[in-house]
Amino acid sequence: MQSLVIIACFLLFSSAWSTAVDKLVVDNHDVTSATTVTLSVTLSTTTIGSYVSGTWTASAKSSSLDWIGLYRVNDIVGDVDATWWVYVSTGVTSGSFVTSTTTSHAAWKVPLTGGSYIFKYFCCDGFTVYGQSKSFTVLPSPTKAPAKIPTKSPVKIPTKRPATMAPFQSAVTFTVPATVSTGAWVAGTWESSSRLAQQYDWVGLYTVGDSSGSYLWFLYVSSGSSSGSFTTRSSTDGAAWTVPAYGGPYEFRYFCCDGYTLLGKSKSFSVLPSPTTAPVVLRCRGPSSPTTTTKIKHLIVIISENHSFDAYFGGYCKATAGSSPTCNYGPTCCEGAPSTVNGKSPAVLTNAENLAFNPCHDMACQLCMINGGLMNKYMSGQGCSGSNDRNFAVGAAGVMATYHSYARKYAIADRFFQSAAGASSMNDMYFARGRHVFTDNMYGPANTIGSKCWSEADLRSFYDTTIVDLLVKCNVDWSVYIEGYSVNPTSSQCYPNYYDSSDIPFAYYPSVADNPKYFKDYTKFFTDVDNGVLPSVSYFKALGIHSEHPGISTITSGQTFADSIVQKILKSKLYSNDTLIVILPDESGGYYDHVSPPATSTIDNFAYGPRTPFIAIGNMVKKNYISHVQMEVSSLIKFIEYNWLAGGTGQLQTRDSTAKNIGDLLDPVLTGVTVPST
Repeated sequence: MQSLVIIACFLLFSSAWSTAVDKLVVDNHDVTSATTVTLSVTLSTTTIGSYVSGTWTASAKSSSLDWIGLYRVNDIVGDVDATWWVYVSTGVTSGSFVTSTTTSHAAWKVPLTGGSYIFKYFCCDGFTVYGQSKSFTVLPSPTKAPAKIPTKSPVKIPTKRPATMAPFQSAVTFTVPATVSTGAWVAGTWESSSRLAQQYDWVGLYTVGDSSGSYLWFLYVSSGSSSGSFTTRSSTDGAAWTVPAYGGPYEFRYFCCDGYTLLGKSKSFSVLPSPTTAPVVLRCRGPSSPTTTTKIKHLIVIISENHSFDAYFGGYCKATAGSSPTCNYGPTCCEGAPSTVNGKSPAVLTNAENLAFNPCHDMACQLCMINGGLMNKYMSGQGCSGSNDRNFAVGAAGVMATYHSYARKYAIADRFFQSAAGASSMNDMYFARGRHVFTDNMYGPANTIGSKCWSEADLRSFYDTTIVDLLVKCNVDWSVYIEGYSVNPTSSQCYPNYYDSSDIPFAYYPSVADNPKYFKDYTKFFTDVDNGVLPSVSYFKALGIHSEHPGISTITSGQTFADSIVQKILKSKLYSNDTLIVILPDESGGYYDHVSPPATSTIDNFAYGPRTPFIAIGNMVKKNYISHVQMEVSSLIKFIEYNWLAGGTGQLQTRDSTAKNIGDLLDPVLTGVTVPST
C-alpha cells in the first residue's frame, strides 16, 4: 500500500493566526500511483475556544469510511482516542472540514492549555495510518512574549492583570491538617476576606523551602470566589498527588493570576504512617546479614507491550474457558480462550496481523469493553468506540513458540492482571510506584534523554518515593537496560524507531533519571554479565519496533529481544543458578480476555484491566507450572521488598501493601525458604 503524507503547517504570530497551506499525498487505494492532495487549514481568530477549519482536494476518489483524526504529538493511535475525528465523503476528490463538526466525538476548540497537535489520515474505518501532518502548536495570542514554561509548571497562559484587580496586600489563609498519612490524598480549604479570586489564581503544593517553580501539584481555583476547597486527588493537569513514605514537611501556597505572586501559604504539615496499619520502617540489611532472604540474588524484569493472556496463551492452555481448573502442572491446567465470542471465531494473531491492527486501548476504551467485568463489548457492534472483531485474537502456535516453550520448561501465571485499565505509560508507572500516577499516555518525562520529540507542555517530573529509591537507600544495586539509549535521539529521531523515555517509569523521577549508574544501553547488559557486575535488580525495555506493540512491531522481534537476555543468563556460569527472570507486557493492549478483572483497587481507586501474560524463568522456578494466584505488577515490588530489604513488605504503602507475592511460582526447596503467595 502506498504511503500517505499529510503536511500541514500552522503559523502563529504574536497576535494573529495565519493560514497554512501544504501538500499531502493520499493513497488512492485502487491504483499504484499516489495522488497529490492540497490541504488548506485556516485559523481565523486568536480567541481561545475557536474552531479549526480546512479543505482538501485530490485527483482520485476517496474510499468508503476514510477519515481524518486530530491527535496530540506522541499519541499512539489506539492508545488514545482521537481528540477529534470525521469521516470524509466517499467517492469525492475534494472536501472541507471544521472541528465544530464531527462524526461521533465532541467538537474541538483551541484549548486553554495549548499543546502540539497533528492531523492523521486513515483508510477504511481502521487505525492504519497512511500519513500525518507536521506538528502544529496551539497557543493563545499573547499580548507580550510568554515566559519560558518551567519544566514542572502547569501550562500557563500569559494574561494581563485585570484593571479591577484588588491590591496584592490581601492575604489568603489556609486550613490544612497538621499531619497526613502515607499514601493519602491531602484536602484543605482557602479563604480571603477582602479579595475575590481572579482568573487563573491557583494553589500549589510544595516541600517547605522549595522555590515557587518547584511545586508538586497545582489546581486553579474558581474565579470570583472568596473561598474554596481542594484535594490533591484531582488537579488541573490531571496528576494526583499522594503522600509519599519519605519526604516533607509540605505546605500549600496561593498565587495570583497564572504567575508566582504569592498571596498566602498554609502552615506546614508532616507525614505519618497510615493509622490503620503498623508503621513500616525502612530497614536495610547490615553488612553481616545475608544480602537476600532467598537464594535468588538477581531479578530481571523484561517489559513488553500490549497483549492479553488469551491473545498469547489462549491456544496454549487446554482447559475449557470458565472451567477454573485446580491442578497446576501442564497446559491442561489453564483455561484456553473461548472457541467463539459473539458468534465469531478468534482472529489468528500472526506477525502480519500484529502489524496490521492496533486495538483501541486507552482507559475509556478498555473500561467500556470490560463493561464492569462482563467482558462483552469487545466485538464489532457491541457499543464501544474500540469494539472490533479483531480484538478477539489468539496467537498462532508458530509465532508464539518461544513464549510457549518457556511455559513448558518453567512457569506462567494465569491470574496476573493489568494494574489499571488504560494505556502503556499509565501502567508502566506501577512498576515504580505501585499506584496510579497519571492516566493513559498523558505525559512524557521532563529533561531526559529520549524526550525531545515531546512538546514541552506535556513533560512532567514526579517526586514520590519509588521502589528503586528504597533500593538506593539500602545500597542495593539496580539498573534499567534500554535498547537505543546510547543514541541520545534528537527531536527528529522519534518513537518507535528510537528510544522514547516515556517507556521507562523511572525516567519521570529526577532522583534517578539518566544517572549513568542506573540508566544503561541494552548492549551494556552483555558486558556486565561477562564482567560479573550484573545488578541485583534489572529492568529491560526494547525499542518500540521490537516491543511487540501492535501496529509497529512483530511478536517475533519482541521474543527475540527477550530470548537474547534469557539465553545470556542461562548460559552464564555465574548467574544461571541464582537469577529469576520474568517477562510481562505493561498492559493488555485492548485485546479480548475472557476472565473478569478484580474489583477496583482500594489503594488508588482505579479499576484493574484484563489478564496479561506473566512468565517466570530460572533455576528456582517451578517447572511446567501454572499459578492461579491473583497477582499484578505490584507483586514484583512486594517480592523486591521481601528479598532485598530488611523492613518487610509494603514499604511504599501503595499496592505493595495489598498485592500478593510471587511465591507460588517458586520452588521452596531451591529458594531455601517458602516465599509467601499472599
